[in-house]
Amino acid sequence: MRAWTMVHEAINDSSTEPFVKANGEPAYDYYGKNLEMNSLMLNAMSGVFVPFMKAILEGYDGLQGVKTLVDVGGCGGDCLKMIMEKHSSIQLGINFDLPEVVEKAPEIPRIKHVGGDMFKI
Repeated sequence: MRAWTMVHEAINDSSTEPFVKANGEPAYDYYGKNLEMNSLMLNAMSGVFVPFMKAILEGYDGLQGVKTLVDVGGCGGDCLKMIMEKHSSIQLGINFDLPEVVEKAPEIPRIKHVGGDMFKI
């Protein structure tokens, strides 16, 4: 929350992210060390992205012919599941996120959860 009060400063000084100024480290490092905050952030992200994905799926129909789809940073796989429910031709969904995130992800038919770090590939 402290970072929100510093967002306006990023306009004048883009050399440091507000989150780093407020917490002394990048967000991904912070959430990796603070599991309770990580859980809250993941739940918040799902609450934000699921309604957006619903709207996207209502207006976009460009996935015909896709057999495999990867969601990088897919948290628990909620958005990937929604896409695959609409597009049954997608045979495999790969939900790629940090190991500590995907280890808590629920089993979802046709979705494989893969742990890794998108910044270290």
